[in-house]
Amino acid sequence: MSFVLHLMDAPDVFDTPGAVDFIEEQREFAPADNPKFDAFVQDIIEIYPDLSEDDQDGDDERNLWDEGLDSEASYGNVKELVVNVDITEEDVEALVAAASRHGLRLYDEEGEYLHPVI
Repeated sequence: MSFVLHLMDAPDVFDTPGAVDFIEEQREFAPADNPKFDAFVQDIIEIYPDLSEDDQDGDDERNLWDEGLDSEASYGNVKELVVNVDITEEDVEALVAAASRHGLRLYDEEGEYLHPVI
């Protein structure tokens, strides 16, 4: 099982309603060629390697990425991160820290929470 976190290149978004609006606006656009997403992926795979090729049945608890991890935007300046439902608070903190290092924001649509920049 999995859920989606939204990685956004949205420096002017500061709250949940702003994140929701930004994501909806960006859905209308083709995926942007954004080097920040590539930098984020290169950074985060050092901590959480993409094991999805070796974990075809999705039962390897070491694999955070339920559908794999590439560096391309999903649409506009948003990249959807499909993560394992067993993600811990420590895992989320690492994702937020990596996002912050590259000028990106992380939004949890299910929890309706825009993680602060750290």
